Amino acid sequence: MNNLREILAYIGDDPSREGLLETPHRILRSWKKLYGGYKMKPQDVLKTFTEGSCEEMVVLKNIEFYSHHKYLRKNKRRYKRSRTIKN
Repeated sequence: MNNLREILAYIGDDPSREGLLETPHRILRSWKKLYGGYKMKPQDVLKTFTEGSCEEMVVLKNIEFYSHHKYLRKNKRRYKRSRTIKN
């Protein structure tokens, strides 16, 4: 947690200001969601078809998908919006 506060200070912000007090916790929650798949075993998530052949398309619906760039843009817009409201 201290490393994240140091990064905030390094980029020129005050990690002890009210708007940033919870930021290290938000960053950790975000990273756990974004990178949580690295702790998963593929065999627990994926199914392999070993018998017979499949002549039809296999479709998987309602899965979570995260684009790193889309995620950053969304949060950047939210940050800019909150800064605009405060100013």
